[in-house]
Amino acid sequence: MLQRPSPPPAPEGGEVSRRREAAAARRTWRRAWRGWSRRRGRRPAS
Repeated sequence: MLQRPSPPPAPEGGEVSRRREAAAARRTWRRAWRGWSRRRGRRPAS
C-alpha cells in the first residue's frame, strides 16, 4: 500500500482546495464504479 504524507494545511483557501480535491476524488470514484458496473453487468448497490 502506497502511503504518501498529507500536505500541510493551508492557512487560506484550505476549504476550497479540499472541496476541489473531494470533487476530483468523487469523479474518479464514479468512473471506477462505472467500469465495475459494466464489467459485472449491473449497477452498484450504492
